[in-house]
Formats: sequence, structure tokens, C-alpha cells
Amino acid sequence: MRFTRFITLLFICSTFVSSAQQINFKNAKYSRERTVDILHYKFNIAINEKEKSVAGNVTVQFVPLHPNCEVLELDQEGLNILSAKVGENSLRVYKEAGKIILPLDKPYSTNDTVRVDVAYNAKPKKGLYFISPDSSQPQRNWQVWSHGQAEDNHWWFPCYDAPNDKATVEMIVTVN
Repeated sequence: MRFTRFITLLFICSTFVSSAQQINFKNAKYSRERTVDILHYKFNIAINEKEKSVAGNVTVQFVPLHPNCEVLELDQEGLNILSAKVGENSLRVYKEAGKIILPLDKPYSTNDTVRVDVAYNAKPKKGLYFISPDSSQPQRNWQVWSHGQAEDNHWWFPCYDAPNDKATVEMIVTVN
């Protein structure tokens, strides 16, 4: 009896995994056209638990998916963008309907790996969650956490925030 249940469960899991690997992102609910492939995010940020804020810098490393890439668009919601650079070259920053648009310092090809540094601060409403002691639970510890779900991260750092792009992440975090 147990063996039959195990085989049935194994079959159900393998069917789920094989069907999950065949997602067609062009028809998926949350996919959208990508102009770059984000390879890596590197954070150097400070989190202030009492103010429920984050400030610092994120470096976005990417490869253009089309020749003559002249703009990087990143998702953001409620972020205060202080500056953006490619190397020593400052970039203009335009905010537009949940995005920042960064015209690059020159056109990049599909053979280039580009690093853009963005300095910012925010008091996130989603994506990064703050828990603090209060009068009803004074023993509760201070906590800050993020589960990294696609479509919530752009509330606490500028990023491509959709599940059809994967990247590695490196973080240096100071908590105040």
C-alpha cells in the first residue's frame, strides 16, 4: 500500500516537473519582452530598521539581447534614484510609470557585458518587510526580510522584476 502511494506520488511529481519545464514564456501571464539579459546584481546597502528604509547602491550587470542597445530600463516603485553611472560616466535618469529609463553612455552590442551602478534610497511598501517590537508584543525581535518574489523586488531596489529573467545576487548589507 505504501509503495503504491509512493509510486503514485512520484508519478504526479515527475509529471508536474516535466510540465513546469515546458513553460512558453511568450504566452505566460507575467512574461514580457526583454531587451537585456541581467546576469548579476551586486548590492551595497544600509537598512534602517526603525525608519523602515533602505539606501545604497546596486550594480546591475547585463548583456544586451539586441545590437545597438542604447537604453537600460529597470522596474522601480517609490524609489528615490540619486544617480546612475557606467564606469565613471554619469547617466541621465528618467522616471516613467513604474520604471527608470537610463540612456547609456554609448550603444552596446550583444558581445558587451555592461555594468550600471545605481545609487538610491527608499521606504518600501512591498518586497522588503520590517517587523518590530510593539506594545502588544514587546518580546518580538526586530526583523527585516524579503522573499524575492518576482514583481515585488522593484519596491526596494531597481531591477528587471519579472520571472522570465534569472540573475545571481551578491549582497553587502549594513543594518542600523
